[in-house]
Amino acid sequence: MKRLIFVIFTTAAYGAEHWSEIRLAGQPTGYLHSTLEKLEGGKARTTEEMVFAMNRLGSRVEIRSTSHTVEDARGAMISVISETTSSQQTVSMSGVRKGDEIELRTKAGDKSYTQMLPAGGTILGPEGAAALARETLKHAGDRMSFQMFVAEIGKVATFTRTVLAIEAVNEVTALKVREDSDIMPDHPLSWYDAEGALVRSERQMPFGTMVTVASTREAALAAAKGSELGEESYTRTLARSNVRLPDPRSIDRMVVRLTHKRPELGWPAFEGPHQRVVETTPTSVTLEIVRPTIEASAQDSGGEPYLLPNAILQSDDGEVAALAQKIVGGERDRYRAARKLQEWVSQNVSLDLGIALAPASEVVRNRRGTCIAFSVLLASLERAAGIPSRVAEGFVYIDGIWGGHAWTEILAGGQWVPLDSALYRSGPADAARFQFGSYTLEDNLAAANQAGMQMYGNIEVAVLEYTIHGRTVQVPAGASPYTADGAQYRNLWLGISVAKPQGFRFTTLDAVYPDATIVRMENGSAHVVVTQEPAGVDPDAAARRNLEEVAPAASARRMKLDGRVATAVNGASKARLVERDGDTLWVITAEGQDAARLLDQIAGGWKWIRPE
Repeated sequence: MKRLIFVIFTTAAYGAEHWSEIRLAGQPTGYLHSTLEKLEGGKARTTEEMVFAMNRLGSRVEIRSTSHTVEDARGAMISVISETTSSQQTVSMSGVRKGDEIELRTKAGDKSYTQMLPAGGTILGPEGAAALARETLKHAGDRMSFQMFVAEIGKVATFTRTVLAIEAVNEVTALKVREDSDIMPDHPLSWYDAEGALVRSERQMPFGTMVTVASTREAALAAAKGSELGEESYTRTLARSNVRLPDPRSIDRMVVRLTHKRPELGWPAFEGPHQRVVETTPTSVTLEIVRPTIEASAQDSGGEPYLLPNAILQSDDGEVAALAQKIVGGERDRYRAARKLQEWVSQNVSLDLGIALAPASEVVRNRRGTCIAFSVLLASLERAAGIPSRVAEGFVYIDGIWGGHAWTEILAGGQWVPLDSALYRSGPADAARFQFGSYTLEDNLAAANQAGMQMYGNIEVAVLEYTIHGRTVQVPAGASPYTADGAQYRNLWLGISVAKPQGFRFTTLDAVYPDATIVRMENGSAHVVVTQEPAGVDPDAAARRNLEEVAPAASARRMKLDGRVATAVNGASKARLVERDGDTLWVITAEGQDAARLLDQIAGGWKWIRPE
């Protein structure tokens, strides 16, 4: 699943030097360190360093950022230099105030990019904001608003602080302040002492509550070692589906209802290509998503702004450009060329949950990352090949849940066409997904952050209707996800019925991502596991890999799975059957002393069923 995008905003001055410890879901996950240096002519330079580290699903994720802000004697920003490392490569951003604009230079790898941002009015630095707070915020009800430049997202933001109360925190009398901004939808709480130094802050994040507490240098550095977040912290970012979907990558149309757990955060803009809002209530939104159809796009033109390189979609990187030309060859049809690139990325980039956001120049060389890496590289290759592209972000269905995901869109045939290289489907991406925005990932990262904060960990998803292989299935309210009565497991939505052999017991039913288990049954040391897996670019090769995992040298045998042809192999104490269903593989694995006989018994009691 895609990484969760967020930026920790620090807008307080901390005196000459200040250390804070960051905790997420009660676990130490990093620190904030700030220093203030007085310069000639009344100028000041604030240096803020943030380290955020956590372990999820066995992979360590670490984000480091350092910013240097120079402001004049009035506290107005002169310049900001920010460096962020969320992968192996550092992205640096330098903003300089020039009249009513900020010249923003972004550098990633050996490439740099310049853009001018509107910047009217007074823009404060951290010390300027702290001085204003010391002057303005003294009693409950006091309020102040100011502008600051947030280099990490390339935007001038407006912040408002409102004093809610005066409280004792960590034996310090502090102002309890609500922080509001136009770049994030939530209202975090912060406590400041009389000098404007941060004593404590609290913010609800997708993985749990993030707490920042003033601490010693030693405690702050120790927190940066990170910790393993509990499984509940990860699963809270996912939304369990009310029913499982059969062959999800082949779904052509979907109707889902999203219910907000925190409606005060609001919704992102859902209207977009091939997705429309059907109904809204104070707490829910119903969406219809349709997979587009396209075969060729030879007469295409336009989309020039979506061909330009930027610090993330580095289509001007030499290796990216050379690879794009090599893959596309002489193909001049936009859609067919993009499909070649999609297949290549799907087959040559590996999943690595330890890498956050990386620019294309890194992904093309290391060829690993989360789904955001797949989408960034594909969009960059497409731009290098002359195909207008952008990155889409939203939620996708996989293994019983809806989780954050990223894919790519191309402009072809007069429409934006979704292509997914991480959850591959031959042709336009399936409709078992919904998006909350399309981005270039540099000039609108703020919008991506805001949408992510609104959605991740805050929604429930109910499937109301879906169309697959020309058949529409409606899901009644309160529909049972499955039944397991006596010796039989039945899942109407997956379309299967599995008989349990005598002496066996069901031990796992309908596990969810990252566990792909649909049914597990056991009898002593013998067990059977049923899973559903994506077929990928080459379904035959995927089936062979599945079988070779069990018995590399064994000869495959043909058998029937309720009338459908399947392939199986027998090992010494393990046997496996694989059957293709559209873009999905059904995999049945039996293990024990007589695994081959047990596999035959399960296959003999298997039934394909379908909703009425």
